[in-house]
Amino acid sequence: TFNTLPSLPSLYYLIITNCHGYQGWGNPDLSHVHELYLQNNFLTDGAAAEILNSIASSPNSLATVQLSMNKLTRIPEAVHLFEQLTTINLNGNTIPVITSSSLAFVSSEVVSVRLEELSLTKIEAGAFQGE
Repeated sequence: TFNTLPSLPSLYYLIITNCHGYQGWGNPDLSHVHELYLQNNFLTDGAAAEILNSIASSPNSLATVQLSMNKLTRIPEAVHLFEQLTTINLNGNTIPVITSSSLAFVSSEVVSVRLEELSLTKIEAGAFQGE
């Protein structure tokens, strides 16, 4: 687990890539992280939800979420909890449908949504919404 990460209030970037033995997130204090890069970690929907919900549970300044090349089958629900979000990358996952409101952001600052190589077959009405 990552719960042994020390509290690092000045930590701006957290990059964990190509780590295929994910066993749990714990509850590290990542409230100051602005950019989170978790590509190619074989993260499932449940693992991504655990990580994002953990960060969203406290005031945060997360602006970039990089979840490309994992094992996601849907857009993580927690993406619309980040008020400072500007960039999300979900490339290379197996997400066949972008459901209604799945990309409904509370942040009006979102400038980049990357959805390449998703096995995408359908985008439901109302999938993309913003403030």
